[in-house]
Amino acid sequence: MSALTASTGRETPAPPPHRPRRFPWIIASGQIALTLLYAVGFAVAVAAVVISIAWRADVTGSIWEASANVVPWYPAFMAGYTFYQVVPMLIANGKTRRDASLDAAQVIGAQTVVIALLLTLGYLIEWAVYRWQDWPMGIGGDHLFTRHTEVGAIFWESLLTIAVWSALGAFIGAAFYRYDVWGWLSLIPALAILSFVGLFITTRAPFLVIVIELVLGNWGRTLPGATFAVAVALVVSGAMLWRIVRDMPLRRWR
Repeated sequence: MSALTASTGRETPAPPPHRPRRFPWIIASGQIALTLLYAVGFAVAVAAVVISIAWRADVTGSIWEASANVVPWYPAFMAGYTFYQVVPMLIANGKTRRDASLDAAQVIGAQTVVIALLLTLGYLIEWAVYRWQDWPMGIGGDHLFTRHTEVGAIFWESLLTIAVWSALGAFIGAAFYRYDVWGWLSLIPALAILSFVGLFITTRAPFLVIVIELVLGNWGRTLPGATFAVAVALVVSGAMLWRIVRDMPLRRWR
């Protein structure tokens, strides 16, 4: 029963009913559809490179592994776009900053899983093609896996890598929204975290692995070590992101 106020005698409005959190399908479906479209284009480009190399010389290693180095830039950009454009739009339409951020995190998480699955599928397709053509299946670089058929390790490394780049992209996007041109300063802690994790799909770039080698040693090159490093990176990135978003003012676009 509604209570009567002492001063006016009117009934106080009942609190709004609790609404269970729902997955933001509309936003996620749009971004995942775009991801699948780009994935097809990327796969066609890699196939063209393989055909070009096979036409002129021998294929001696994994082209997919070398090409995958550019992949993390895409989810980083999309996560940055989500917190630069989508989160403020959700806030402007009545969502709290917390709810808008949680919606964005769900979208980014779903896209992270999709991209990791696509990368894993790429390795399996390459394995089938190389076996058909009797090409050597060497994996270059320093990975958490050594063969195309180590599906679990391939997926987990891809998932960890995309997760870190997405989290840092979201942090940078939020920083640019709130601080405008001064948002570039967010690149400094982002690069520091990336250096700690040391994952760039392949870890052959020395400046990205110096810190993790000093702190974690060889353990950082194992699945548990890499998972621990990424978990720390995600917690720190999430804390920095929320520090920006929790009281972020909305811009007035002209």
